[in-house]
Amino acid sequence: MLEQGITYNTTMAMVAGAIMLLALVFLRVVQQPGRKTIDGWAWMFAALGLFLAVTGTHMTLTWPLKQIPVPGVPCCAVDNLTFGEPAMFFGFLVFFGAIALLRAERTAVDRGGQLELVATVRPFLYAGAFGGIGLIMIAVAGLEFGMWHPPKEEPIAGMLAGSILEALYMAFAYAITGVAAITAPFAPENRVVAWVFAVSLFIAGMMWLFLSITVFYGHVGFFPH
Repeated sequence: MLEQGITYNTTMAMVAGAIMLLALVFLRVVQQPGRKTIDGWAWMFAALGLFLAVTGTHMTLTWPLKQIPVPGVPCCAVDNLTFGEPAMFFGFLVFFGAIALLRAERTAVDRGGQLELVATVRPFLYAGAFGGIGLIMIAVAGLEFGMWHPPKEEPIAGMLAGSILEALYMAFAYAITGVAAITAPFAPENRVVAWVFAVSLFIAGMMWLFLSITVFYGHVGFFPH
């Protein structure tokens, strides 16, 4: 039997991926002529951001994912840093960015003007770019110090036990997310940067979403009562 603390990084990965993919959809929606309001989108991002902020804060401050006692598997010893802190940081940015969008749209309506989307969210994007640098460093450190090597007992991921494939997958997920975060503030004025941002955000969102799908199944089978 494996001992494990509170485990909820499954939904955290799903929410992170959902935010990235839905952000791309949102950018298409706001460009459509005749749109009426973005209230629903803003509240949706607020809800998802708040979830990441709360769970990331709890993981950061309490370190709930205990080290799994499987020899040679450095699974969760530093998840408070590699998973909790980025979730907390970007969760708060998404949450308050959504609130800022709500207030900006209402101000624009009251004044009879248009929503200044870029001007509203750009300060949050600048802050997120610094977090993107941290994500890239997590990717480098994870490979350097031997993280992300699943035990053979874990369903699905266990098929990669003894291989570097999962480590490369996770490192690339962190790195490509970092690229999206770094390029985001500069995307509106440059078509090449916008393309890099959109492609990297889509790939990152799909990778985190796929990871969550596998661990929803794998973690149930890996941590029996």
